Amino acid sequence: INAEYMGTADDLNYFIKCEMIIIRSDGSQGAKLESMSRVVYLSDEYKDALRKSICDGVVEIVVTLNQKEGTVVLDNKNIKIEENDSTRLKTPWNFNSGLLLDKNKPSDFVIRLTKTKEVTCSLKKSSTRDMVALCFRCYMALGNTEIATKVIGLEQANAWKSGKFKKASSLNLRYQPEFKENEDKGSLINNEMHPLSPVEITTQNISALRDGLFYWKSRSVLEMVLST
Repeated sequence: INAEYMGTADDLNYFIKCEMIIIRSDGSQGAKLESMSRVVYLSDEYKDALRKSICDGVVEIVVTLNQKEGTVVLDNKNIKIEENDSTRLKTPWNFNSGLLLDKNKPSDFVIRLTKTKEVTCSLKKSSTRDMVALCFRCYMALGNTEIATKVIGLEQANAWKSGKFKKASSLNLRYQPEFKENEDKGSLINNEMHPLSPVEITTQNISALRDGLFYWKSRSVLEMVLST
């Protein structure tokens, strides 16, 4: 048996397990075998690269747009799509911002700028797509003051929004969450040493539905990069 599953950025912070049913040559089935559930974490290499990227305050990603070379620029305020050294699209970070991975093409993804505006992008190397997705989600989280405050606190969130990190890349973001009195407190990061209870799973599902999956993914990625 050579069955393989290659994880993607969309699997981060989820519990994953393997199930296998042995089918004999006569077609009869054996008992189902299951592995232990494991949480998909970020490697230290990915964390270090993402910390550097966000502390630089701006990142430029070379992509293919409609068979032409283009650049996706992410910073403290906007998502920009550039072609031929000019800005084609520019949109402030918002709750409808997001990045969707193409399940059938490992080099492709879609950037959602607004509820009605999307851009399909492709990378020369499929191996870099997950890093691009994680980087985008970190910038999205930081670009939204509400999300950023829950991960790094209001003071740092305002410093990021004002562009201080673009002017002084030696600054380092710290995990320092702040919550309002009526907000659900605590981290979104799953821990395989303490599997979620049915109540906690329901709470996370409600949060994802209420705030949106893009919100949930961007906040959980930023938390994982800065808190562990």
